Amino acid sequence: MAFTKLHETNITSSTSLVTMDNIFDDTFDTYEMFVNQYGSSVDNKNLRYQLIHDDGNTNTDNDYRYGNYFQYSEGGYFQQYSNGTSIGFAGYATTAEQASGQYQLNGFRTANSKFVLGKSSGTIKGTYTYHYGTMYSTMINDTRKVRGLKFFITSGNIRSLRVRIYGVS
Repeated sequence: MAFTKLHETNITSSTSLVTMDNIFDDTFDTYEMFVNQYGSSVDNKNLRYQLIHDDGNTNTDNDYRYGNYFQYSEGGYFQQYSNGTSIGFAGYATTAEQASGQYQLNGFRTANSKFVLGKSSGTIKGTYTYHYGTMYSTMINDTRKVRGLKFFITSGNIRSLRVRIYGVS
């Protein structure tokens, strides 16, 4: 297995949207994405993404389906299944701490559904601050080819973010 670096983005100042376009092409079937240093301007915000298709449009339809398993440092856990107009995946971050994750992207250049498998870790702040790890899987019920990703959070800004994407052969 060989990794070919295709793209790297480093965000060090507050922004509401990070667009990574024209990354995926027909060269690779599988991609590996590393997300590090994700920080939010608001506590407990999950970094989310949407797909950019070859025609330049973003999929904002209710096509994203995902399941998560969270394990907290204090021993608690929960499972979640949901669907929506975007996927939350890089983990929750607080204004003081960061989240990170590693994700395998499959089917982005086919006329089939897209699949993402991942794992991440981060921090949730409440009465206490908890560290957690999560495993998740995602299916995007969309047959259009994907060329890029848009990252955002539901409120507030992305304070920091580093994303590296590799083609896997």
